[in-house]
Amino acid sequence: MKPQWVMCAVTVAALVGCSSTAVSDKTEYKSKHGVTVTVTAPHSGEVISSPVKVRGRVPGSWSFEASFGIEIQDTNHKKVSDGFATIKGDWMTEKPVGFTASVSFKAPVTGSGYVVLRRANPSAESDQADSVSIPVKFK
Repeated sequence: MKPQWVMCAVTVAALVGCSSTAVSDKTEYKSKHGVTVTVTAPHSGEVISSPVKVRGRVPGSWSFEASFGIEIQDTNHKKVSDGFATIKGDWMTEKPVGFTASVSFKAPVTGSGYVVLRRANPSAESDQADSVSIPVKFK
């Protein structure tokens, strides 16, 4: 009877999309100031196309009035395009808050590059500048 139960469980798991392989759906990056930024999309090394959807969690203090900059760069760190991420929820906190962004771009000839998340820095003080870079490939 036990083998039938196992076979039934395997069949049900296959039907509902369960998997025994653990796959992380998020990546944590440390900024140059040691701030943890969690990105759920895109993943490091992922092939992206325009518009790229960027999602994750940043400290609320990374935003100014609920937004911060996103930049698409080629392999040589040359800006290809930019846009803004929008904070979901209370941005006036040090706690991690969710964000989303959609940035359109024309794929550079380099074939790979970076999605850069930039801390909002309305004062333009260099010691307040912070960022994380996610390596990507362009479709």
